[in-house]
Amino acid sequence: MKPRHAREGGHPRLYLLIAFIMLTAVLPASAQTYAPTTAGLRQLVATDAAMLPPAYAAKLRKQEADWEKGEGVTCVPIPNRPNFCYPNASMMIQTIQNHIFKMNGYVFDDDEWSASFPLPPNVAKKIGNLAGASTPINLDRIIPVIVSPLNAKAIAFNAAIKGFADFIWWQTGGPPQNDPKSDHYQDVELDYSPNNGALPGIISIEFSLNFYMHGAAHGQGRNEDFNWYIAKNRHVIPADLFKQSSNWQLGVSTAAVAAFSSYPEYGPNQRTPQNMEEEFADPTGWAPLKIGLRIDTGFYDICPYSCGAPSATIPWKSLKTFLNPNGLVAIQR
Repeated sequence: MKPRHAREGGHPRLYLLIAFIMLTAVLPASAQTYAPTTAGLRQLVATDAAMLPPAYAAKLRKQEADWEKGEGVTCVPIPNRPNFCYPNASMMIQTIQNHIFKMNGYVFDDDEWSASFPLPPNVAKKIGNLAGASTPINLDRIIPVIVSPLNAKAIAFNAAIKGFADFIWWQTGGPPQNDPKSDHYQDVELDYSPNNGALPGIISIEFSLNFYMHGAAHGQGRNEDFNWYIAKNRHVIPADLFKQSSNWQLGVSTAAVAAFSSYPEYGPNQRTPQNMEEEFADPTGWAPLKIGLRIDTGFYDICPYSCGAPSATIPWKSLKTFLNPNGLVAIQR
């Protein structure tokens, strides 16, 4: 079958580009420095703006007005035409949209914060010639927030996820522990990724924490999860998944130990279901997915630095003895 645009008599953007190139061939070189196809650019902007919350649509339309003036333009290179600029509108639009994603009927965007400052002199002296002694301290934090629809549930989610991020950020050495007036010398980076395969009815976000102590051989890190029960406007708790009358903690730990034993460096003699029960029963290390319960860990929790911060997914059928018959897993079946 032919592509849709071929069946309908050609691609309108291609015709627009061809016509525009023919037109600019007769223009003086000065006019070719910036040559936007205004109609095509406006159409792309209008199409994408319609999918965005009002504030972001307005931002995109303002950006388009700047592009028409030649400000902040990303050009498509044309062979043998060094002075010719055909604006890559799709790429420029992507720079605005690339942090926006949709989940459970909500639109999310990044809440970003960063800082960089020199090592305190006394700390630099203490580190001496070790690696990282002359590099600045870097603090970077990105978390997702709901931007549309901004209803009561969205506002509650935003407050909760910021509180969660504040806590794990502070635990890892971020402000207020680490600031230009302190003696701390640790980089901290907090980023995230949506758990797109999460159980229906929850918003699940995996946070990635990475930190580097200046002077150390290498950094460390861990993954922690934020799971929000939309209907009940709160964090997902173990009772939403497991029968509290059962010994679910040992059941989860036993299944997790079996899953992680596939790592050659795991050291099963040192890690048993009993001594890992507290670790694996912590819901901040869970991603409740449709296919099973993913357990996220940190560096050195399971194996040496060389294997990173591994994860393992336990199928729900392996935990069926412990599942709450009225819980989130049962609801989706």
